Amino acid sequence: MQQMNFSSDQGMVFPDHTRETETMRPQAYETDMASADRYYDLGIRMSEQGKPGDAIACYLKAVEINPADADAYYNMALAFNLIGNLEEALSCYRKVLAINPEDAQACNNLGVVLNNLGKTEEAVSCYRQAIHLNPAHAQAYNNLGNALQFQGKSDEAVSCYLRSLEINPDNAEVYNNLGIILEKQGRMTEAASCFRKAIGINPAHARAYNHLGSTFRAQGKPSKAIDFHKRALEIRPDYANAHYNMGNAYRDLGDQGKAVCCYRKAIELDPNHSRACFNLANVLKDQGKTDEAIRRYQRVVDIDPEMVEAARIMGFLLSDQGKPGEAFDAYQMALSIRPDPGLQTRAALVLPVICESTDSIYRSRQTLLERLHELEHKGIRLDDPLKQVGVTTFLLAYHGLNDRKIQERMASFYIGACPELQWTSPHCRAPERSGGKIRIGVISRFLYGHTIGQLFHGMIRHLSREKFHVTVFRSEGTEDALSRAIDQSADEVVSLPCELEPARLEISSHEPDILFYLDIGMDPMTYFLAFSRLAPVQCKRAHPVTSGIPNIDYFLSPDKAETPESDDHYSEQLFRLKTYGYYYYRPGFATQIPNRDRFGLPKDRRLYICPQSLFKFHPDYDDMFGAILRQDPHGLLILIEGRHPHWKKLLLDRFAQSFPDVVDRVRFLPRMPHPDFLSLFQIADAGLDTPVFCGGKTSLDCFSFGIPIVTLPGRFMRGRLTLAQYEEMGFLDCVAESRHDFVDIATRLANDEKWRNELKEKISLCSHVLFENMAAVRELESFFEQDVQKTLSATNQRLS
Repeated sequence: MQQMNFSSDQGMVFPDHTRETETMRPQAYETDMASADRYYDLGIRMSEQGKPGDAIACYLKAVEINPADADAYYNMALAFNLIGNLEEALSCYRKVLAINPEDAQACNNLGVVLNNLGKTEEAVSCYRQAIHLNPAHAQAYNNLGNALQFQGKSDEAVSCYLRSLEINPDNAEVYNNLGIILEKQGRMTEAASCFRKAIGINPAHARAYNHLGSTFRAQGKPSKAIDFHKRALEIRPDYANAHYNMGNAYRDLGDQGKAVCCYRKAIELDPNHSRACFNLANVLKDQGKTDEAIRRYQRVVDIDPEMVEAARIMGFLLSDQGKPGEAFDAYQMALSIRPDPGLQTRAALVLPVICESTDSIYRSRQTLLERLHELEHKGIRLDDPLKQVGVTTFLLAYHGLNDRKIQERMASFYIGACPELQWTSPHCRAPERSGGKIRIGVISRFLYGHTIGQLFHGMIRHLSREKFHVTVFRSEGTEDALSRAIDQSADEVVSLPCELEPARLEISSHEPDILFYLDIGMDPMTYFLAFSRLAPVQCKRAHPVTSGIPNIDYFLSPDKAETPESDDHYSEQLFRLKTYGYYYYRPGFATQIPNRDRFGLPKDRRLYICPQSLFKFHPDYDDMFGAILRQDPHGLLILIEGRHPHWKKLLLDRFAQSFPDVVDRVRFLPRMPHPDFLSLFQIADAGLDTPVFCGGKTSLDCFSFGIPIVTLPGRFMRGRLTLAQYEEMGFLDCVAESRHDFVDIATRLANDEKWRNELKEKISLCSHVLFENMAAVRELESFFEQDVQKTLSATNQRLS
């Protein structure tokens, strides 16, 4: 935040030689004029004593006796200004100018009052008139510069400041104001020079030190900036803006703790400091302190309703917390201030994280479709959906329904709102390519120590380099040991720009023959990129739900996880893999089974562990988990807390409705590092899968330790992955055929130690087929080389 100083003559106009003496006055009004002078003199004394109200009373008496007393009106205006009565000050200055139109100082001061009343254009006219009356009026030039800067007329403002300094080169305030505008223009070296000159004239100029610090921060020198902000605070400890700017510098250094302290101090000194509130909220959000962050964003909106970004972020956080109603209200609040098609779309896509019932699932989907229809009816247009909307419908996949139509509906909406999404790379229109390696592009944001990275590292590493050139396209993502290993496994690694169009062009420049998407539906960037034709053949895997996007040609899925009706579940052509389809490195084995005390779990209870994300728990199956606890009075259901505490509350509230008699035996463990997560399975009496959307990698990890998982396959592939793994191993002992069967298998597994050990031994003997399986890589190569090559040729012939 930057401050300018509008200067006006705040000094009193004392009696001087311009006053008429008693001998000069006609005898007829000598007594009255003497009385007016006495009131005038008394008014000055009251002002000197800090009693502007008493001074005003005296000046009023003086002008009542002598209505032509311009000095009394002038000083009365100053007194009214001191008590904040700007309208009366305005009236007094106008009377001064009515008596003496040539008074340049009164004209300047009238401009200051008008400016403070928000009448900038009128203020500019007054400053120009003051300069006309007195071309050497340095204050008027300074004030005119400030007003022009407020109007966005930066170049004119700079000229005014320079002229003011020509007249009076020793004015620190003007140097400070000139520095501020140069700082806004990005001319940091010149701005710093101005602030240094202001400090040279006035070494106690706290604001100049503060702004000097800001110029160093803008030049990427936050440590140096902090030194100057501290100097400003030594001079003026209650300077809220210096605390705020120092907080920004600490944030640049990554010291969030000190940044928070600075922002809190700024707010303590100035409770209406909206930018400090906003940046404090941003840091709290980054620290995962979502509840306080939301309160701070709300405070920002209360202070300054024009700060739409605060309401927008608040909506996103409330949505992520699982509060869709409040999120929608926050978005509507932002939209009431400033219409925004992207925000309208984001508001339309708000979905519950934890569904309170099956009915709520159907209602939320119907509401989404109705909102899309309303937006289409309004003729909504989006220039850049990634930037303007920036979210996916990720949560639809957990509703347990056929998502093909709703995902196709989403894609149709975006194509209508932004036809440019369907951009086609020039090389996709070219004639059939001749010879050489097939260029495969693998694209994902999650190619690091994430499930996606762990599942696809082996494939990227082991694809034949005699046949394929493999390029990894990264859209942001985290750098860690696995990301570096993946990069080393690729022939080429490309970090994509964060914006949609440059990312499209970057991929196009590499002319891939095949683009293999790994996270469509999970990441906004890859979702919106997938609308374009960036390779003659485009396919997807991993996120186990259809994209609904016309330009995605194939969906790769293990046939063992599909049903005869599965083709109807995908907008893409379903390619059924004979293998499970991953080259997955077996996780390392723990040297010993951990003690339950490590997790705070009792030794005398049977533990039914289901460590899936809380949004995977479908309300249709709550009674099944309750039945397990009823059937085993010594059992505990062990879950892992969600990203937000509110998720746990929502799920527990639903459980309390579904199985109130045993809900007290549900336990939540805090989120934990992946090695601890793997160790948790080893202390389970029974590992449970979630129906509808089951474990995929989680089941693989369990099987790597020989741990059985009870699963109930669903209608769709996303609920049948554990089944596919069991079929790959060749036995189905823990695959339930019904809810009742699921309960029976789970309770037997937990209570029959002999049977549990037999299953563990069987899994240990058979699970090798799930790990480091070159047959899965060869099958993908065959798909890329044969089936896709045919499509590539046909596509090129058709488009040439």
